Amino acid sequence: MTSNIFLEKIYQFVYQLRCDRAHANWNFYLACNSLVFDNVSGPRYFDNLASKTLNSKCLHDEDLELKNVQIGGSFVLNYFEKHNIINESCRNVLVEIIINDLIKREYHTTFRLANLVADAIIGTFPTEIKDTYFLKDAKKRQIIWIIRYMKQNGLIPAAIGKERSSKPLSRTMDKENSILATDPDSELVSTYLNDKDLTWPEIEEIWRKTINYRLNYIKQNNATDIFNKWQQYTQPMGYKLVDIDFQNVFSDYTNFKTVFEENKDNLINILKERVRDCESKKLLETFSSMQNMSTDSKTLIIMYLLHCFFIPTSKKSTKDSNGKRGFIKFSIRDSQNSFLVVTPTALAMELTLKKMAENGPIQPCLLVVGSLFDPKQILVYLDNIKYKMFSAYKAFDICFKIFHVFNVEYPLESGDVWLFIQTFFYNITTKYDKSNVVSKQISNELKSKLI
Repeated sequence: MTSNIFLEKIYQFVYQLRCDRAHANWNFYLACNSLVFDNVSGPRYFDNLASKTLNSKCLHDEDLELKNVQIGGSFVLNYFEKHNIINESCRNVLVEIIINDLIKREYHTTFRLANLVADAIIGTFPTEIKDTYFLKDAKKRQIIWIIRYMKQNGLIPAAIGKERSSKPLSRTMDKENSILATDPDSELVSTYLNDKDLTWPEIEEIWRKTINYRLNYIKQNNATDIFNKWQQYTQPMGYKLVDIDFQNVFSDYTNFKTVFEENKDNLINILKERVRDCESKKLLETFSSMQNMSTDSKTLIIMYLLHCFFIPTSKKSTKDSNGKRGFIKFSIRDSQNSFLVVTPTALAMELTLKKMAENGPIQPCLLVVGSLFDPKQILVYLDNIKYKMFSAYKAFDICFKIFHVFNVEYPLESGDVWLFIQTFFYNITTKYDKSNVVSKQISNELKSKLI
């Protein structure tokens, strides 16, 4: 009977949100009514509950807890009616109301119950994403809204066991992802690139005829061998060849610049709502107060601040001089620094890269000489190659494409940000993508604001 009492409270809560409206929304009732409970005698539980609630007044004002529920719920509902979406603050209010009741009753929830409540939330707020509250994948399903809240309040241990998945861990570890059909003459045609007198259009023509042969070679060889054989990558215009290869890896994708331009104003508004990191908040305030900023500066700063949405969850295994193992937990700053390196001068950039290389190979990233507000030079880094870019748009575009052409994994520190760029700005999904609730939330909010 405990489950029925808990669900009655949830039902009353959602009904209370709607009770002062002339036209009540019964999505929650329909979701609940679809479930027949065991050990409940007589007519269906929610049929009875609905008739009782319809004939009753709103929740009693003298019950302080329920009044707080009413106030918090009204805040959420009013925001939704105005914007047709709820933001992170509204989600926190919604989750807190439900979870506080669960904790108060010392109720051990089930996947079935959590799934029902998640369906009810989506029914009431159709622009929400169910994965925010409940993952339906049976192999890794978690009650997201419960786990997040209880972790934050120390009610459950931070580490929760995860079941193994048969899904390939990454594209670089998937052997089935290594072979592409090639033309029998591709290897011979590729030797024509050794002619030092070729014009750049001639290089591009040969390049297009040898794409699959080259991509297979890249997946089977290290960087030294790749750049020895395909030396044109190392030339100043080599980034154009990366572009050609990428178009063969993904034939259907959206344009980064176009999507960014359509969404930049909404991205700024969401940043203002969500940024909590102190340094990033100061950067955002300065950004918002400045006028006549260059397009490059705006693009760099917005993309830099994206990392505040995606607090890194990955950890790096380490071993000290005594052989003792440990872990490094990454921060927002680590994520930003693995994504975009900023130094005041070219000399300072070389010293910074040299220091970074002491910790291992540097993964593809953007280099900015000057500052985010006044970039003197924008480059893309690839294994000691530095492509000079003439716009921030093109820099982000080429850097993203490098990961896929050269079959390189996203950095652990900023992997979630690169995945968001992949799925939102390029509309590319692969079987190797890891589910990320925050990415889905941000994408959903942005798409809703465009309607």
